[in-house]
Amino acid sequence: MSVEAASGEGVDSIPLFDGEIGVKDKVNEKITGFARQVIHLNSYLRQSLELDFAPLHSGEYGQTNSLVQEVVGRIVRFVICFPSWMGTVPFATVASAITAVGNFSHSSLYRTTHGTFSGEINKSPKLCVLNPRMLTGINPQRNAGVSVASDRFNRLASTIKDNNPDVVFLPEVNRFNAPSLAASLKERYHFFFTGMGEKMIGEDTSFFIAFRGSLVKPPEYIPFRKQDWLMERGYFVMETEERIYVCTYKPTPGDWNEIFSREFGDKKQVVLMGEMEPEDGEILLQKGFVSGIPKDAQTTTSAPYMHYHSVEEGESTSVPLLYFSKMEGKTDVIPMHGSENVAEALSDHALILHR
Repeated sequence: MSVEAASGEGVDSIPLFDGEIGVKDKVNEKITGFARQVIHLNSYLRQSLELDFAPLHSGEYGQTNSLVQEVVGRIVRFVICFPSWMGTVPFATVASAITAVGNFSHSSLYRTTHGTFSGEINKSPKLCVLNPRMLTGINPQRNAGVSVASDRFNRLASTIKDNNPDVVFLPEVNRFNAPSLAASLKERYHFFFTGMGEKMIGEDTSFFIAFRGSLVKPPEYIPFRKQDWLMERGYFVMETEERIYVCTYKPTPGDWNEIFSREFGDKKQVVLMGEMEPEDGEILLQKGFVSGIPKDAQTTTSAPYMHYHSVEEGESTSVPLLYFSKMEGKTDVIPMHGSENVAEALSDHALILHR
């Protein structure tokens, strides 16, 4: 069903994006959704095996307080999970092939989930950018020093609810948590966009986007020309009457050239959201963009990584991205870790809120 936007006198009304999909795509999503559950079971068993070889942290990261009990538990878990994981590999392989075919035959390069929000829409939308480090397996622990995604899911949902932004962009949300997160936030948003570029092997883009308001046209997901074999790379574009939102994750200089080769026009504010390499700020400044994040704000921390790996220095990391073609509003940078209990950090990235 199409919704129409009010317009000035003598100007035709503009049909807004309603997110409706055809019967073919609905059947497609049911089939690929079931296939995803099969892959999820295999992924969960693999994660359990990976946790058997994780560093020992008594009483942290879901481990027991007793070292002996933890070691014995890991041995038992390995004995149970290894044959179970091997047994699900053939089914997960078939499910991955089904998913790849389903994604190829779907009419769009992303999935739209409808929310049920029915309240008033803010005239000045509040924006949220956060990398919650929720890729599959023990990637969150290994790369960021935070617990696996499922252990932090409720805290992530509560953080979004408590801050109540109108536009949310979360990179690094795995394909298994994304539907559950959309269901948890369903009453607060009009649309959720996920599932960009799911691959037969490896990760999709792992974008999670929640939007409250009206879009004047269907959003677009555009894959970058240069791709990694493991993870899909690209950018997602949404357009309202006042703004164009561009959501992306760690683009290379060549990728930035692809983004800026697009014609955005000069009547709307362009908002760049996501994550980038620190040195890329100069590229954006040269394009006339201004950072929405205070210059001296601490947007990342290596504390969780150092705690988990028991090292004195953390690995280098990308930083949150929030740039505007025209600067306005106020930005809050909220740490997602505490110094007293680093192992309980939601992320090693700060929550960026702009209003």
